[in-house]
Amino acid sequence: MNQAPYEITIEVGSDDPDPKELQRITRQLRDQIRELDSVSVHHGKDGPGDGDSKGDPVTLVSLVVTLAPVVLPKLIDLVTEMIKRGHDRKVKISITLGDRSAAIELSGSVTPEQTDSLILKATAAVAGR
Repeated sequence: MNQAPYEITIEVGSDDPDPKELQRITRQLRDQIRELDSVSVHHGKDGPGDGDSKGDPVTLVSLVVTLAPVVLPKLIDLVTEMIKRGHDRKVKISITLGDRSAAIELSGSVTPEQTDSLILKATAAVAGR
């Protein structure tokens, strides 16, 4: 069965951002994503995010990825590994398929089981299940 590709927006943020460091880790993630099969990746819109609960701005760097649904678990593995390497990293992943979309947020405090559950819910939502 040939499934339509997902468009994924990955927003990488940090509470205490060093813009150069944020750019570096996002470039590294982009390079790792490019190594996956059947994937297209490019930079999205960068800039300040909505802010955290204290109202402080959170700097974001984003990537836009188009991939087959079967590649999504590998992409999520790359993102979670990147999160583990920095204590204050946060990632918002928006998944779009046609006119449906869902978003999840991941941080270092999310367990692998919680990540799997969030991904299942998001992919079910965009698939209309």
